Order: sequence, then structure tokens, then C-alpha cells
Amino acid sequence: MHKMFPADQPIRCRSSTNNEDLEGFNGAGLYDSYTHREDEGHIEKSIKQVWASLWNYRAFEEREFYRIDHFTTAMGVLVHPNFDDELANGVALTRNIFDPNWEGYYVNVQVGEALVTNPEAGAVPDEFLVMRTLTSVNPPTFANETIFIRHSNLIEQGKQVLTDDQIELLTQQMRAIQAHFQAVYQRQDDPTFAMDIEFKIDGNGQLAIKQARPWVE
Repeated sequence: MHKMFPADQPIRCRSSTNNEDLEGFNGAGLYDSYTHREDEGHIEKSIKQVWASLWNYRAFEEREFYRIDHFTTAMGVLVHPNFDDELANGVALTRNIFDPNWEGYYVNVQVGEALVTNPEAGAVPDEFLVMRTLTSVNPPTFANETIFIRHSNLIEQGKQVLTDDQIELLTQQMRAIQAHFQAVYQRQDDPTFAMDIEFKIDGNGQLAIKQARPWVE
């Protein structure tokens, strides 16, 4: 597995269990992921750390509280290139959480490698909606409008984490992801169906979709 990547490429070993995103149980953030680097020896070390996090204290306590049978749980590991020196990271929903009847996308994004999913105390991300608005009636044309709810407190006041072009590209990708998985899950006529997406802007300014999974309220 290690030889599938360039010799100097750090490798991300990401946790993925069969007891996340269940009906009535989210499980996000319970397990640990690790970055494996060339000078750390065999990759099995990092994979074992991910496997072991199935039994960390917070995960055990959360499963116990929700009465999930611990012995039915299992850990998988997603392995991909690690993103060093990233410009931004974020999470997004392919749904307007404020008005589900109006097409839109909800985004939280933070500058650099300051996490949105497990933030440092006091860190606030950019939080915004991308709304699909009608700009012309005859013929009908639509455009995306970005509405900021709050701005990151880790960047200069008056600035935003993503450029307008990056927001537009992210919106296009979210629309494609939503359409694809609605078809996969045969939920085309379900207005409540949405995808939960994690993304990054890498050091070269390129958008990378890390994962996409059905949103569980």
C-alpha cells in the first residue's frame, strides 16, 4: 500500500466505521485518523492506531449511551494522499437548512489547517448559505447568491476564507454530488435528502472533495 504513493508523500489514514451516520446516531468525530510520514516506519503502525480508536473512551461511552452493540462495530481505513499546507478546509450540506423548500447549500469553512470538525476553543469559521435565485423571468435564468451568516475570526476583518470563484466551483460540485447520490439511493423525489460533504482547498488552490455521505439529522 505504501508503495502506491510517491516516496515523499505523507499518507492520510482515515477512520470509517459501520456505526456512523445511522438513523438516530451520528457518530461524527468519535474516532481518530492519522497522517503517516516516510520517517515513521511501516504504515501498519498508523493503520493499527486508526483501528484501535474504535475503542477509545469517547466512542465507547457514546455507543453505550445509544445502546449500540459494541461487538457489531467494525473499523475500516480510507488511505489517500495527505494535504499539507492546505489553504482551507470545510464541511457543507447540499441543503438550505434555514428554508428546505428553497434550493441552497450550507457551508462552514476555516482558513488553513484550523479544523472545522474539531475546532480549537474560540475558533469561528466562515458560515454561509449559497442560494439559488431567479435573476430573470423571461426567459427564466438563475444565479447563485452567497449570504454570509458570520466570518472567520482567524482572518483579517472584512475578508472571506474562500474566493468567489472557489465558492462557485464548490457549489457546482455539490450540485453534481447531490444529483448523483439521489439517483444511487433512489431519492430523487425526496426533498429531505441531502449529502454531508468534507472538502479542502490544497496548497495549490485546488478543490478536493474528501468525502460525501448521506446527511443524518
